[in-house]
Amino acid sequence: MTRTKRERIHQPHEPQYHRQENLVPHDVISQTDVAVIGLGAVGRPIVRQLLAMGIRSILACDPDTVEDTNVVTQGYSEADVGRQKASVIFDLDPTRVRAIPKFFHKSMLMRQSIVFSCVDTMSGRKEIAKGLPRKAQLIDCRVGGNTIRIFTAPNWTAYKKTWFPDSEAREEACSTASTIYAGHLTASLAVAHFARWLKGFPLPNRISVDLTTDLYEIEHNHAEIPNNNPGEDS
Repeated sequence: MTRTKRERIHQPHEPQYHRQENLVPHDVISQTDVAVIGLGAVGRPIVRQLLAMGIRSILACDPDTVEDTNVVTQGYSEADVGRQKASVIFDLDPTRVRAIPKFFHKSMLMRQSIVFSCVDTMSGRKEIAKGLPRKAQLIDCRVGGNTIRIFTAPNWTAYKKTWFPDSEAREEACSTASTIYAGHLTASLAVAHFARWLKGFPLPNRISVDLTTDLYEIEHNHAEIPNNNPGEDS
């Protein structure tokens, strides 16, 4: 899906953005392009939040169609059922969203400065990691039931240790209960990471949130090497 017409793109310096002006650097976000891979419980609200904040452009990728259960767990409407998720997301703002209703491929990424990985399989996460532009920042979002984890992968050796066999990832995706509030909280935490990144602040390696026990863990290690593409041999 491509833009069918050129309309005035929102500029974050306009009056509607003034309440976030001390929290989000307008001169940076208005020149920033991002990618959101996976448009489900986490990816969909990430796109909506980024558009509201004044992002310049978003590449949105997902091959799936909206199902009945997505109305409850992902926030799609009943009218969206049967439509491609990418098509629904494109309609949010055709001037700023480039939507692709296909599985991710590294050729899709070009000038994106930050990539949100919102897929539910390890094979998908690996493909995104290998296709990441060299200087791009990765935010890997994972949610299952009431457990949230977000990784920023500052060190690829450590990050790859968070991967496990894809069969286990599929089992987790199919058997774990899902709620809209866990997806939205994951999205908000990921976008908060993005806001920190816009201001040049270091990101934590990992955050983990257990909504059942109210346990919140954060792991910092700012001395690690910069984020680099692991390459096809990884």
